[in-house]
Amino acid sequence: WNLDEEKAMINYLIEHKDEAGDGLNFKDTTWTKVAECLQPLRTDRGVKMGKKCKEKQGQLLRKPYSTIMILKANVSGFLWTDKDGCKVDIKMEDSWNIYCKTHEATKQFKNKGFAHYESMTMILPQTVKG
Repeated sequence: WNLDEEKAMINYLIEHKDEAGDGLNFKDTTWTKVAECLQPLRTDRGVKMGKKCKEKQGQLLRKPYSTIMILKANVSGFLWTDKDGCKVDIKMEDSWNIYCKTHEATKQFKNKGFAHYESMTMILPQTVKG
């Protein structure tokens, strides 16, 4: 997956948001159509299938988005910026490492943001679970 493919998938989901059911869960037919719209962007990697698109959205887009929602709610004690993530400096390093032991998904946002955050807000609910 490259950034263009990710953006195209998110844009397709935004345009077809009304096809989603409860909890914004799209049907398999929608995922098949997502895969079809990605074919022109394909490079030398394999053909995208609907199942893989659904997995990508769940693991690599929805999960980071949910993690960021928790960070933005400041329940972790770390402040979030869209550009720099949690901006962990040397003074915060020990606290960060302790936090990441129980919040594994947070590691990737130590000092970088999430390129798709704004787009994902158009698809997913903006409430924090837990």
